[in-house]
Amino acid sequence: PLQPNPNNDANIKTANRYLESGYVPLPHFFRRGGKSISWYRSPMIPGHKPASALPADTFPASCADALLMYDEQYGMFDVSYAAAWELGRLMALKNKGVSTSLYRWKRLHSNQLKLAEQQEMHPHLPFHQPVSEAPALPEEVEKWFSALGLLKGLPFNYLAPDERMLPKESFRFFQLDPDWISCLIDGAFSVGRVTAADAAADQKLHQDHVAGKQPSVVSGFLLRSYVVKGWPKLQVDGYKQVASDEAGMDSNKLKILRMERLSPNVLLCLFEGDVVAVDIHQKPEMLHLGFDIPKPQTPDRYTKALRDAEGLDKDPSNNNKPWATEIVDSSDWDPQSRVVHVSHLYKDINNKKSRLKFKGQLTSAQFALSMVEGVQKVRFVRTGA
Repeated sequence: PLQPNPNNDANIKTANRYLESGYVPLPHFFRRGGKSISWYRSPMIPGHKPASALPADTFPASCADALLMYDEQYGMFDVSYAAAWELGRLMALKNKGVSTSLYRWKRLHSNQLKLAEQQEMHPHLPFHQPVSEAPALPEEVEKWFSALGLLKGLPFNYLAPDERMLPKESFRFFQLDPDWISCLIDGAFSVGRVTAADAAADQKLHQDHVAGKQPSVVSGFLLRSYVVKGWPKLQVDGYKQVASDEAGMDSNKLKILRMERLSPNVLLCLFEGDVVAVDIHQKPEMLHLGFDIPKPQTPDRYTKALRDAEGLDKDPSNNNKPWATEIVDSSDWDPQSRVVHVSHLYKDINNKKSRLKFKGQLTSAQFALSMVEGVQKVRFVRTGA
């Protein structure tokens, strides 16, 4: 969220509560030319979702304005759910295949319902067309709604309305607002909803075929970093709680619902459940030879804690040990060209082979065992509510 104002004024405290909940003040242009500032919050909530503010009979909504919320004390609208509903409607209309299939399916349901009512009212009259079982929602439409519930295709400014919410080199946990998603889906489902009778028919269709299809809790993160671009094959693991060992972490792993790069530097990931910790790492097969990261004070001093014949590191914290090869002289390492002379490095390791428990002439396999680097892993743990 945006950073709150530290001032203790009562009005500022109210604004801070909105900011801490993920709201952003944005310009609001009314139909008749008026202008104001209204609150908007994306479906990504920092922390946990508060209790629903929508009445039980909210859906189907007649229009976006029906979902506007007004703060009488400060005279400001909350347009979050109205914006979600209108966005869903526009996205459905933009996709001609989905909107056409959805409209035809609704008309077919309506015709079947009318035919059943006529046959019930006039059982003594012959009917040439029998009442058939109502068809299921077309597969294309069902898949599109499932993807919509995972925010696929949404403009990024609806997810992060202010760039300051996701600065460079930042990581943000969030939980999806189910009410926001419901408004989005109802807006998309409103295609062909014109009259009160259409709304009444939509209510049952919405409950039977669309409502409740999404997981009850969806959480995730947004990562904005050059790492996303530099390592395009990053792997992600999410956990519902932090355990003391890797076996315990594996038992808490959550299912990934969506993982996608929204831009070269922005990664979105959604999990089924409430994610508490996230591991980001390269693929396990990305093993390679390398050195330990140098200290900032000596950026050209590369060292390596060599592994012995059993594959164990030899006290990597102490570079004065005989098994800690220091690549600092010009015979092994050229700081200008950043080239390692492997033949000299081989001789250095070969001179220490007795301490590394290697027997005979140092082989390429033993050299690789000493110099191999594992996969780097970074863990983010959510704190607070």
